[in-house]
Amino acid sequence: MTAEEALFDRSLLTQLDYSDFSSQFKQSIINPARDLFYDSLIVRPLHVSDYEHGFLDILKQLTTVGDISKESFQKRFNRMKASGEYFVSVIEDTHTHQVVGTATLVLEQKFIHECALKGKIEDVVVHDTYRGKELGKLLIVILVKLAKHFKCYKLALDCADHMVPFYATFGFEKKHNLISESKSKLLETARKLYSKKNTSVIQMKKMQLEFCEGVPPSREPSEGYLPILVSEEESGFNTEEYFKHLNTKKLGQVIVYSDVMSSSHNVLDGPSLLHGLTVIPRQQTQGSGRSNNVWLSPPGCAMFSMQLHIDLKSQLGKHLPLIQHIVAISIVLAVKSFNQDIDLGIKWPNDLYVNGTIKLGGIIVTSSILSTFESQMAVCNIGVGMNLDNAHPTSCLNSIFSSNPASPLLSYEQYFALVFNNLEKLMEGDFDEIYDLYYKHWLHTNVNVTIVSERGEAQQAKIIGIDDFGFLSVRSEEGYIFSVRPDGNTFDMLNGLIAPKHPTGVKTV
Repeated sequence: MTAEEALFDRSLLTQLDYSDFSSQFKQSIINPARDLFYDSLIVRPLHVSDYEHGFLDILKQLTTVGDISKESFQKRFNRMKASGEYFVSVIEDTHTHQVVGTATLVLEQKFIHECALKGKIEDVVVHDTYRGKELGKLLIVILVKLAKHFKCYKLALDCADHMVPFYATFGFEKKHNLISESKSKLLETARKLYSKKNTSVIQMKKMQLEFCEGVPPSREPSEGYLPILVSEEESGFNTEEYFKHLNTKKLGQVIVYSDVMSSSHNVLDGPSLLHGLTVIPRQQTQGSGRSNNVWLSPPGCAMFSMQLHIDLKSQLGKHLPLIQHIVAISIVLAVKSFNQDIDLGIKWPNDLYVNGTIKLGGIIVTSSILSTFESQMAVCNIGVGMNLDNAHPTSCLNSIFSSNPASPLLSYEQYFALVFNNLEKLMEGDFDEIYDLYYKHWLHTNVNVTIVSERGEAQQAKIIGIDDFGFLSVRSEEGYIFSVRPDGNTFDMLNGLIAPKHPTGVKTV
């Protein structure tokens, strides 16, 4: 076996200190990477030729593998080897030359702790005919030693709940990695949508999503390609802080986070994924707005896109345009639950203003209908941007909070959790309460406006509320009531100007 065929240098395994093995294993094991044990077993790095020696068959006893060609296996092997961060170790039965066990140590490079390394153990599995020989334990102990050799400041391992007591014997403590768990749920849904059964790729309208479970992405992220690392923790997102404040059943439980992406809406724009799936980018290069507006978001803006699945027979399903208003109420309630003194209001149809003059955020909702033999469902993708931490060029929430030295600042993660909590509660609540809350926090009660027709004719009117579909209701001086829709109209609401293209209405008696 040549060195080129091994994933990493075998000496990394043979030179580990195994002096404590006699006290840990029933079988006398001296150096499992150098000397045979159980008569015919040896531990070594994964070889490229293991494609033909049962390596993938072993993984199939752990999880879904799919149909992988030899060429695809070699390409992935070479990428993993070139990275120098993957240490897939196997147990070979030298009598049959078959792989009978495997486990992987992945190294993650960090800036923290003086550019230290974080280790993660993955894909631990032993062939069912070789179990009961402490081989899984052997692999774990070896990879723990290897992680210590690389001076990893932390070592993590994902496992099923019933395996927690086993891994606790190696010093691992249980910690809920809800992000990874939620992504696994998304992965199961995504598998149903794969265009090819041997891939993990979904083609959305403007972006390709690749789900990477324990393997590196096939290429670098780009405007049209986003790799989703299913088993990775979010390095730029404090999951502990987030889940500490989140108490929803569905909304926000499944998250895709990225430091930079083109548009969070593009991740959801395509085949239906999951109810409550949320995409959180730290920055966007092509954010989406009303009337196909595109914008660049700087750091400090708290943005998310969320997919909602709504039964058209439900009360909310019969009044879908109200969704954007419910989202607006959720944001106001979330922020005011953190600091009740802030004057945050709703500007129809989709903006959030502080003190009635400074815009801090906006909302966009796009919808499609998904029909089956059993039901009809609206798939609504909502997008929200709120200026949380960037005081320029106008202001932001935390700048307003900081004007009071006694007021704490709202964290990025807590903001999202509070919004999702309120949104789920409102979606399950009473419509009368929704209208009451909306009118309590909007900026237009009894405001006089000028309505300009398509022909340029102007008439005075008074805003009287929103109708059953969330459209703006105004009453003219002559007593006509007009429902003004967001699309196809221009609004300068704070200066009292509305220009609908097709104002129609009936005169009240």
